[in-house]
Amino acid sequence: MRIAVKHKLILILTIVVLSCQAQDIPFKTYTIENGLPSSKIYDIIQDTKGYIWFASDYGVSRFDGEVFKNYTTSDNLASNTIVKLFLDKH
Repeated sequence: MRIAVKHKLILILTIVVLSCQAQDIPFKTYTIENGLPSSKIYDIIQDTKGYIWFASDYGVSRFDGEVFKNYTTSDNLASNTIVKLFLDKH
């Protein structure tokens, strides 16, 4: 009798586990068509205000969740090739 109950429990748990579905994680891909300065990104950081910064071979890009703002040598960067970003106290 105990074996039959054990087998029924295993069967029920197996059905429950097999019928569960994992969540689909939504991903959004950003490219140069969306405003990134380059498809070659060397570094990414997030600042204290929530902006995400990208270092690339065509400058630095700041993303606010909707729009990219790109900075280059015309914005007083020493070079357009930026390979590392650092978050400072300012």
